[in-house]
Amino acid sequence: MSSSSSSSSQSPTNTTLSSTNEEAVNKCFFNFTKVLVSLLIIVLNLYVVILFLRIKKRTVSICLFVSIALSDLLIGLMNVLLDAFSSINGYKWPFGVTMCFIHSFFKQYNFMVTDDTVFLLAWHRYLQLNLPFRQSEQLNRKRVLIILSPWIYRAIYCALSLVLINSYGGIVLNACLTIYTGLHIFIAIFFIELPIATTAIVVNALNIYKIIKKNKRLVGKLKSIEASNTLENNGTERRNLSVDDPLELRKASKIPTTKTPTTEKSDGVADEITEEEIDSAMINSKNKKRVERRLTKSFNRDIKAILCISSMILNMLLTNHSFFIIFTYVFICNCRLYLIEYSLFVASLYPLINPLLMIIFNSRLKKKD
Repeated sequence: MSSSSSSSSQSPTNTTLSSTNEEAVNKCFFNFTKVLVSLLIIVLNLYVVILFLRIKKRTVSICLFVSIALSDLLIGLMNVLLDAFSSINGYKWPFGVTMCFIHSFFKQYNFMVTDDTVFLLAWHRYLQLNLPFRQSEQLNRKRVLIILSPWIYRAIYCALSLVLINSYGGIVLNACLTIYTGLHIFIAIFFIELPIATTAIVVNALNIYKIIKKNKRLVGKLKSIEASNTLENNGTERRNLSVDDPLELRKASKIPTTKTPTTEKSDGVADEITEEEIDSAMINSKNKKRVERRLTKSFNRDIKAILCISSMILNMLLTNHSFFIIFTYVFICNCRLYLIEYSLFVASLYPLINPLLMIIFNSRLKKKD
């Protein structure tokens, strides 16, 4: 009787010990995953920055990609890695008050800079499809200021918001947690993040439409010129057969031909074929395949660029914006704090996926100078 009572009294303690052991194992695994993700973010984005800086010709696209990689690199250094050390330390901030304010500043600053630069990349691609390739890629002071504009005005916005949050006691210094007010969350989501994401989606959809329309127009122009040239060549041959004078025969047999423009390469950047080049080229059986090859190459490059930008926008919506949605849900419903940890981990995947997309879709990174 006594043995049964002792075993029944020990069973609750065993269950509590097993549950605490499981929680400790899960916490260690989660912290290890955070550290691993932060190191991968740092290594991948640093690798992308080095690869882009190895390209000799500096263009607007390269500067935008480098800006995205640098902001993602700062996310890995100042956000994810420091959050991992804080969670390992039992959610007690070990780096002091000044570092806490710097960490709180970069927690929203880097993500916003990346979002704005992805939007600028989509808009720049739209300009590329409406302007000559080299004219849209040429760097000048105005375009450098536009590339740096997200870093400038987001710094002002994040500094002002941090001062306002700190004045209302919204930063817990012991754990370095930033408690946002409802007004701040509402402004950030509905007046900043969602308009930028919506505009980027609309511009990217216009880019896809523009690429398909441009390719159809160039292919149709190529076929019409080829048909007109074949008719002209047939008429010239018939006229030559009816001429008796040898001098007139030689004049009529001279068919004006223009060489098809060759593909120029400058530091891994290929020129795209335009309507003027197709008009100036006399399409015949010899150079038809060459022109079609250039059209296919130009179309494939445009599709790769659009796929890269579309994947970055989708990554922004699924990872970074899901953080705002989960955080708003926690704030409104007053739910458990583990959802905040989950949302921060999902947001840390944003700078991890971006460099992988740049490496996959950008052929310039795979070419050696």
